[in-house]
Amino acid sequence: WRVTVTTGDDSNAATSAQVTITIYGQKGNSGPINLGNSGGNYFESGSVDDFEIFAPGIGEIYKIRIGHDSTGSYPAWYCQEVRLTDIDTGEELVFPCRKWMDNEQGDLETCREIPVSRKGEPRLQVVVYEATVTTGDLWNSGTDANVYMTIYGDRGDTGVRQLIPQKQNSFKQGQSDTFQIEAVQLGRLKRIIIGHDGTGPGNGWNLERILVKDPIKDEVFNFYCSRWLDEGEDDGKIVREIQAQEEYMGDILEKRNWESLKWKFENKNQVKIISELTGQLRKIAPKGLHTMVIRGFFFYENNKGKGGAFCEFRIHVQHDLTVLLESVKYPLQFVTFLDNGRPADSRGVVDSDSSRIFHIYCKGMFRNRGVIMFRTSRTQTLAQDPEEGIYGTGKVNRTAHFKIHKISENGVRMFESVINPGRYIRVKSGTVDCQGGRDEASHFIVKKYPEKGYITLESCIQRGLYVGLTNDGFVKPTVDTGGKNVCLYPEVIELGIDKCLSISQCKQYKNDLILKNIFLLKFSDYSLDHTPLSIRMRLVAFLGNRGCDSEFCTWKITVSTAESLENGNVSLVAYGDKGNTGPISLAAPTQNGPIFQSGSVDEFTANFLKAGKLFKVRLEVEEKDKKSDPMWKVREVKMEDLKTKDIIRLNFNRWLSPIHDDGSLARELPIEHKGEKPLSVIKYMVIVQTGKDRGAATAANVYINLFGENGDCGKRFLIQSDNKRKFVAGQVRFIVGNDYIYC
Repeated sequence: WRVTVTTGDDSNAATSAQVTITIYGQKGNSGPINLGNSGGNYFESGSVDDFEIFAPGIGEIYKIRIGHDSTGSYPAWYCQEVRLTDIDTGEELVFPCRKWMDNEQGDLETCREIPVSRKGEPRLQVVVYEATVTTGDLWNSGTDANVYMTIYGDRGDTGVRQLIPQKQNSFKQGQSDTFQIEAVQLGRLKRIIIGHDGTGPGNGWNLERILVKDPIKDEVFNFYCSRWLDEGEDDGKIVREIQAQEEYMGDILEKRNWESLKWKFENKNQVKIISELTGQLRKIAPKGLHTMVIRGFFFYENNKGKGGAFCEFRIHVQHDLTVLLESVKYPLQFVTFLDNGRPADSRGVVDSDSSRIFHIYCKGMFRNRGVIMFRTSRTQTLAQDPEEGIYGTGKVNRTAHFKIHKISENGVRMFESVINPGRYIRVKSGTVDCQGGRDEASHFIVKKYPEKGYITLESCIQRGLYVGLTNDGFVKPTVDTGGKNVCLYPEVIELGIDKCLSISQCKQYKNDLILKNIFLLKFSDYSLDHTPLSIRMRLVAFLGNRGCDSEFCTWKITVSTAESLENGNVSLVAYGDKGNTGPISLAAPTQNGPIFQSGSVDEFTANFLKAGKLFKVRLEVEEKDKKSDPMWKVREVKMEDLKTKDIIRLNFNRWLSPIHDDGSLARELPIEHKGEKPLSVIKYMVIVQTGKDRGAATAANVYINLFGENGDCGKRFLIQSDNKRKFVAGQVRFIVGNDYIYC
């Protein structure tokens, strides 16, 4: 084909950019073909430029796309006309354009699609599709990168189009941005490909959905994504292909939202139903007389309902985790209230009318010694990082679990990390971290907003400062300005114990307390953990041994040594379903003589209450001084529960030394419980690439700690390598990791 391109006569009509053309036929398209080059004397004002191109096998032509890449000092271009001439047959096709292509003014389009015009045949329409792009309502979900999209239909595609914002601050958290894409009518839309170029700070992006409106059919096509386009999130992809959604999106989104709310409807939970319109409560409890059933619970109301299908409701969870209650017996009839609190007409459709919207509030979420998780969005949490910091874009796992410690009746609580016992969330020196102790810096006033479904955490010693989030998900102390950055959505992982009981109440509820394995004394509102040992032991004698297993979880630890310990201190860490004990030093008074000598057997005692049911144990050796390397070979560790007399044997028979065996200073073994499969011991391979900058290398001892759902591997020095010299500038180092429990 000969391609003849005419540029407009305007003095500014010329372009310095690279121009491309794509030809579409019934059997395919040519793909983008460069016309000339950006450095040549082409596409000057009033010029007519000829090019020869080869485009075989595309069938009968029905449209072209011509555009430029916006490069050079004057990229804007006014194209007057394009002609295609078949060199073999002489057939000529004329494509009048008469439009600017400029990404800084007008409609911001840098390409134009033009349908073919043949005598006696209908000409396809050029339409303007309206694409509404919604960014996810997650922290750090926005992007500053350049976003590109291609729409595909029955008749071809739009080609790659940059979605150029017409306003500042596009693609921000929870925001919808609308763009117009001009193209020859595509027929029924099938799919889109959308992505970004990864440029700029904060380039990762969470895309919720895209709605594309076809102005010819007045039909809206839904492309639901709800995924990250981020190299550091999800599967690491920054480009997604999304099919047009044929199913009813409401059902799909409700199922997704239900996963975030269903914990409130678990057994033994008591919740409140709060009308968004009236703010009045409608209680749900396990027992009641005149009630209405909701999935096994009971809805208190003034009617005489006695259960059955008339009193069963389907729960519709909305995007903000509010709910609608639809009758199972009579579909499309919803629990509805007027603003005076009286029942209203229940007939209608699923909508956002506040008379039908309810918030669900779970009672007892902040009981003493319970475990809680704070969601910051539907899928994100307040979590602890490996450096004991706190961030607001954490995963839903144990790094986001915190144990509650009740300080007083007026809502003051402390929150202890489950994965790092002894460390508490605190506000100090303008930061929020998880390095606090049992002091006032770790005390927070829990303010509850049940009618809105969230809580806030206010510092006790710095009143007016709350645990808050920045747009990029960082956590810092902030004032409450009415925004959602201080809103936390609690989820109970493990309910705490009921309010403190007096001695007389203990006698009254003795059997119930033993069954629940919980008991508290009301001595100045202190829990059993703070009660003097003599009083605790009298309570133990009173309640009987059966109720005390979790409170007095003391173990005798017997360690058999194969080769003597030199220049080192030994510690033990036990991991269980409630967390880990932290390093427990295995030491003895110096007057008793040295321990861990060849052939010796040494005994210690430790309390594993914080860990719960144990699943692994780690031994660690830390050097005393820099004069020589630590070394120790352990044969066996035997642990006996002094309460139940259960015995656990761990046959290590390994060196803990940088100059023996594989050089590791830590060893882990799983604990086997009868009838249960123990965790696997896995050897990980760590690949470390040192930067190429001058001075990037190091001769220091480098270590790593891996964190997972089953705890962490502890501090492991990277010793063994395929390379003789380690951590050299520009070098990729393959390190065979030590054996340790899958974490």
